[in-house]
Amino acid sequence: MNTTSVSKLILNFDVSDKTFELQLKKHLAPSIVNSIQKILPMQNNVRVMSKFTLYIVLKINEGMTKTITNFKKCDIAYNSLNDTMHIFMIDANMSQKMTLIGKITSNCERISEIKDLDKFKLYC
Repeated sequence: MNTTSVSKLILNFDVSDKTFELQLKKHLAPSIVNSIQKILPMQNNVRVMSKFTLYIVLKINEGMTKTITNFKKCDIAYNSLNDTMHIFMIDANMSQKMTLIGKITSNCERISEIKDLDKFKLYC
């Protein structure tokens, strides 16, 4: 059962025939997570970038906070420069700084099965 608490936001991320549970942690970037919560539910196409990250365009226009460049497989980060949420398919050291906002908590091993332009739905 998905529950949202004061400290985290639990989301379902459906892509094709796969369902992932995402956990966004409010203490990492409260304004970003709250802005994402306000635009839910959302549907669109997922994009795959260089086989190490997939991303979705959010349109929340938040700024940078606590940026880092090293990410682990299944981490979720927000890129304020192009207003996108990235999900990492492998461990990666990025040249561009992003804000860590959470991680995938279920079916992480299937994240690499997602293809460019697959339809997704993101919801609570």
